[in-house]
Amino acid sequence: MIDNVKKTQRDISLDYIRTVAMLMIVFCHFFQIINCLNLAFWLNTGVQIFLILSARLMYKKRFENWKQILTFYKDKLIRIMLPVWIYLFAICAVLLLIKYPLSIKAAIVYALGGAAFIKSGVLGLGHFWYISIILIAYILVPVLSLFADRLKKAKLTAFIPVCIFALAFLVAIFYLVGNASYGVNLGLFVISYYVFSRYSDTENREKKMIKLIWLPTLVMIVARLLLEHFGVSEWKHYGVYDSVFVPICKSLLAFLVYSGIYVISSKTRCKWLDKIVLAVSAVSFEVYITHQFIELAVYEYVPYCNSGTLLSGVLMLAVSAVLIIINTIALRLAQKIVIKTVSVVKK
Repeated sequence: MIDNVKKTQRDISLDYIRTVAMLMIVFCHFFQIINCLNLAFWLNTGVQIFLILSARLMYKKRFENWKQILTFYKDKLIRIMLPVWIYLFAICAVLLLIKYPLSIKAAIVYALGGAAFIKSGVLGLGHFWYISIILIAYILVPVLSLFADRLKKAKLTAFIPVCIFALAFLVAIFYLVGNASYGVNLGLFVISYYVFSRYSDTENREKKMIKLIWLPTLVMIVARLLLEHFGVSEWKHYGVYDSVFVPICKSLLAFLVYSGIYVISSKTRCKWLDKIVLAVSAVSFEVYITHQFIELAVYEYVPYCNSGTLLSGVLMLAVSAVLIIINTIALRLAQKIVIKTVSVVKK
């Protein structure tokens, strides 16, 4: 979602994955807002796909000195936080203008990339928790790179325990912080990073992933459906269900979806569709940032969009799409203006 492969090295299949993941997130929140939770359930893996994709783009990174590490951090910070700062400022200005309750503390924490660690939030920007997770993931990349080559050569009897330990450690840390699911998501990034590092030279890697995980994924999904049917998530003594079991199910499903899209898109090529996918992929992060506030605003304030009928749902989707496109273009232009202005000032 955040990184783009250079044109000379571009694998368009990754753009297909990025585009599908972005659409899954947008539609997942849309179905949640209109209370179609069953449809939202099956689309609620987009963020996990983005974490796998980010790991796929990072696994070849190696750092020889602190200067390279600091440059890496600087580039990622600007790419992630600049659009966040611009859009956060715009939303806060709108909320203050319409005199909607706004927590200044929450806005400051969001601006620092800490949305995942604060209970109060900013209207329509609750999905910014992902910003915290991806920032931590990128902070970990130089550390992960230290062990990548060793684990690539290690036997499975060593590789698998390391991955399990990393997942358990991160889950435990974030369980103490108050949200074990964030640990699962970071664990997914770490495991994906090492899986791609280990099998980077393997042909048909994604096909092999499908063969390895389709059965455990199916078992976990069936188990989740049965548990949901019997209301297990409402049982207090199963507190880890929502924070650990469900995110692990999402992670397995995300790996399966990632691999499936990669295999299908690498075999099927259509020039006009490729162009559309490349264009959408290029602004996928901006779409992610802008979409939820817009969907909430359309649902609450655009006439005829909250009547609960099929027509109102279609209308809401159409209006949301137009507003998301407008906001995405505006956010992209704002970033270019800020970067250009800063460059001129430096000169």
